Amino acid sequence: MDFITPHRMTLGMPAAPRPAEGAHAPLPPSLDTARRLIAVRKLRDRSFGDAARLFRDPAWNMLLDLFVAYEEGRHISASSAAIASGAPQSTGLRWVDDMVARGYAVRIDDRTDGRRSFVEISDDAHAMMVELLANVALHWQGG
Repeated sequence: MDFITPHRMTLGMPAAPRPAEGAHAPLPPSLDTARRLIAVRKLRDRSFGDAARLFRDPAWNMLLDLFVAYEEGRHISASSAAIASGAPQSTGLRWVDDMVARGYAVRIDDRTDGRRSFVEISDDAHAMMVELLANVALHWQGG
């Protein structure tokens, strides 16, 4: 089965093959690295408790979440992206708007529910993340 993200579909881009159900193919290095960064953030938040809010990085949290969602073929609502930022909902939604305005994310209206929209990582931001995450993985391996 092929999967086409909404903004790719409207741009007439080809579908990306989706892994077969139950397939245990190795994770792309960039996806594995992004998941590890998210896990480290969660460990940090648990370790620092209430003080973890001092170390929030809403745009980065959101970008990591959008990258992982894209790689997994999941759609993220604007509200969910705002929650992923770790900031209060209204602040997170402002971060979504800022990321869209700067070209790091794309907002897609939900055709079935006019009150909702989806957010995806932009093609340019995705390419930047792939390169960055590959370099992080190399660094972690001592390269």
